[in-house]
Amino acid sequence: MFLDVGLADMGFAAKPGQDGHGLLVQLCQQCHNENLDQTITRALFGVDHLDRMSREEKDLAITRIQLPTDTRLKMPPALFHTVSDAEAQLMIDALKK
Repeated sequence: MFLDVGLADMGFAAKPGQDGHGLLVQLCQQCHNENLDQTITRALFGVDHLDRMSREEKDLAITRIQLPTDTRLKMPPALFHTVSDAEAQLMIDALKK
């Protein structure tokens, strides 16, 4: 069992005060980065290159962020990260750009 105040220090929650881009990098880059085998589907969401991501890819990411936590398609997965509604909205706003 962990105290909520320690979740960010352990990497399970976002560090306070980040903007949407910072949240995407912190919470997604662990699994979505340019060092991945580019033939696997999670390589399509390249956090390293958000500025070059297509509108379709960003919209799919937004959909996945908005999914309920009880589905395996939810991003970031609840198993790895806790995201508040406000943090999710910051991530979505960053992806809408």
